[in-house]
Amino acid sequence: MRSRRRFLFGAALVGGAYIAYTVYRQQRQLQELFSELFGVATVDASEEARAREHFAETQRECERMLARELPKAQQQLARLLNTDACLQSLRVQGKFDQARWNELKLVTISRALAEVYVGALFLLKIRIHINIIARHYLAETAIPGSAVAAGGATRLSEMTKARFLRLDPLCVEGLDALAAAVRAAVDAHIGGLTLDSRFSCEEVLVLLTRIRGDLEEAPPPGDENMQRNGGGGGGGGGGGGRLPPVRAFLLRTLSAAGGVAQGDQLQALLSEVQEILVSEPFHLVLDDVLRAAFDELGLQLRAEYDALASPGAGAQPTALPIAKLIPRVRKLAKEILKGDLGNNSYALAMGGADSLADFCWLVYAGWCDHAYSSYFS
Repeated sequence: MRSRRRFLFGAALVGGAYIAYTVYRQQRQLQELFSELFGVATVDASEEARAREHFAETQRECERMLARELPKAQQQLARLLNTDACLQSLRVQGKFDQARWNELKLVTISRALAEVYVGALFLLKIRIHINIIARHYLAETAIPGSAVAAGGATRLSEMTKARFLRLDPLCVEGLDALAAAVRAAVDAHIGGLTLDSRFSCEEVLVLLTRIRGDLEEAPPPGDENMQRNGGGGGGGGGGGGRLPPVRAFLLRTLSAAGGVAQGDQLQALLSEVQEILVSEPFHLVLDDVLRAAFDELGLQLRAEYDALASPGAGAQPTALPIAKLIPRVRKLAKEILKGDLGNNSYALAMGGADSLADFCWLVYAGWCDHAYSSYFS
């Protein structure tokens, strides 16, 4: 069913008909937004223009926040998957040590994959939270006397907004389970490979796809290994109550936030986020963002192979041993979460994912709960 929806969605993106449809759909959603939030049936042109301008500025604020938070997450992953410590251990040893080299292999590849996942998940978490707050802000700052102002809206306290947007706990100490799950999946697939095992670029990409399967696809019933390594819980979203580590991650960050008192404004905001995270639009956009990020990783990896090709040969080497891949993957990992988004090819690729802009509009307009019947039908 998901593949059918993906095909229909991809087909809808083609040609000028999609542009016209998008304009019509967003106008309709904007009317619904004003009607449901503010109790007004119509919105005049100035209010519509203000909402569209505010939405565009909201996406820019998402980019600014992502640029601030990614380096913090990178520092945490550097601690959890510490390639520097592995290298230092090898230097101190002073002679070949198979166990230490194997550890460096696992940590290096795990670090690169974990950075891709964290980049994608942080991008989406920030977009969800900021677009929700922006919707409330649009109501709270309505022009006095306008139809929006007449409709009224519940004002969020500044403390509620700050708590809802706070990412420091996640950036500083919230990535342990995800890092452990990535490490376990990498170990399962390459733990037994020796340093002289040779792989072509395409073979490496196939191997990464298999590792991704463990982290992104629901485990079969009774697979308790995946459950122990971060794949349990989550619920909903067509996953039969069990989600793999990557898809469960953001849901678990909600429960990790601690108890919220009944009636607290934050409770309603977190409930909306939970509904979004188990929705079909979220799973679709997560797939698209991850595909864009891993496609970029593949391009960068191919460039590394190209750089090692014999001068004038014009072809990639047939294969490289893992020992030569390790330093190159380590170099690539340093670029994935850098905060300079304009020069971060991974961030640019993820930000250009096909469904991201429409997903953000759905969140901004409060439409994710209607997505099955209206957006993906």
